[in-house]
Amino acid sequence: ETYFPRLNAGWTVSARDGGAFEWRVGDIVVSPLGPDGAEVFSVSVDEQLARAAEVSAPAMAANGGSKATR
Repeated sequence: ETYFPRLNAGWTVSARDGGAFEWRVGDIVVSPLGPDGAEVFSVSVDEQLARAAEVSAPAMAANGGSKATR
């Protein structure tokens, strides 16, 4: 499933297996939610969005992308 988060909405994500989920910007995998098999609780979506922008910017520039699609 794909979710489109809102900025500054205070959203968090929790999962029983952090390695089963990925932070993505379009087709670019930013990172897993957490370690394989480890529970993660209340990971800030806002903090991850900022990190995703930093990680995806060089990759998007290299492939001609002008904005994130997801």
